Amino acid sequence: MADESAADRRVRTKDALARVCAELEDRRALLRETGGEAVLDRLLTAVGAGGDVERELDELHDTLLRCGDAAGVYGDGLRAPGARPDVLPAADPVDVVFLCPAGRCSRLWWPGDTGEEPPICSLSGEALRWARV
Repeated sequence: MADESAADRRVRTKDALARVCAELEDRRALLRETGGEAVLDRLLTAVGAGGDVERELDELHDTLLRCGDAAGVYGDGLRAPGARPDVLPAADPVDVVFLCPAGRCSRLWWPGDTGEEPPICSLSGEALRWARV
């Protein structure tokens, strides 16, 4: 989008990566059924290289829409900022939150009382990093 600021693009990219990370296996299954799994693999390679991933996210988004996924990676089928991913849960105040290990996406995980271990980043395979709130 021409009028989208650099800050909006960064937020959009982080939110999209968070959605891909949290829903990786579901996305992969859909793409496998339609022969589009290579698009996801290109994104994962780009994430691993640490560079810009906007082109790969756009390609994955468009492919998911063509495969029947109404949300794509941007959450609402659009490339517009403002629609935050549903992987950012509302939570009670706590002392610690777990975040993307590389700080590349907006995914977060609030520890509960269940003793459950923090999830692993689906994109890098690393444990989410903890941060004090």
